[in-house]
Amino acid sequence: GMRLGVSKISSDQLGLNIHKLTISSDNGIFDGTIELRIHDRDEVKIIMDKLKTIEDLQEVQRIL
Repeated sequence: GMRLGVSKISSDQLGLNIHKLTISSDNGIFDGTIELRIHDRDEVKIIMDKLKTIEDLQEVQRIL
């Protein structure tokens, strides 16, 4: 699932700092947002590209 995929990429490969995690449920369907803090500007694109490979992840946005 999405949670496993994101947490695995975050902790194993990248050592990311999860800043905010929001999960809501509607009729048994879960929708969540994970906000990450990335300090190294050069890593932002690499991390975003890796996150985009997760099948159940719908959108990856950069917030400045």
